[in-house]
Amino acid sequence: MAALSLRGVARAVGVEPQSRYSYFDSKHARYDVMFAQANNELLGWLEALPEPDDPLGGLRRRARDPRG
Repeated sequence: MAALSLRGVARAVGVEPQSRYSYFDSKHARYDVMFAQANNELLGWLEALPEPDDPLGGLRRRARDPRG
């Protein structure tokens, strides 16, 4: 993420680099939105998994393999 060029991103999506400030005040604000979106997706995915009979064992398994 540190190497992310917001100028490059703006050009890649077809907008002028300065227009990005219409939506986000800073690079960090954009990171915050991306982080929140990814965490919301992860939370939804985890909530859809069945509850394990053994919560601690389930946590250990999911730490090794999030699908299980």
